[in-house]
Amino acid sequence: MRLRDTLAVEYSTLVYRGFWFSPEREALQKLVETSTSQSPARRGSALQGRPHLIGRSAPKSLYRADIVTFEDDGGAYDQRDAGRFHPP
Repeated sequence: MRLRDTLAVEYSTLVYRGFWFSPEREALQKLVETSTSQSPARRGSALQGRPHLIGRSAPKSLYRADIVTFEDDGGAYDQRDAGRFHPP
């Protein structure tokens, strides 16, 4: 988000100063298009004038429903793998 906010200011400054056809603005445009092409799809509704998120999905999500459980996962996840992660 920090990078996005920084680039948004730079992009708007370039446009405001008349550099629409500059290589810098075009490069930033490609970065924005690339980064948003993989954005998750969101479903929502508006209740009493306020937006509410109903659900979301992403084509390259790391989420796997088959191993999300605190119960038996059928061996999909080996708890010993977490032993490599130690708090700093």
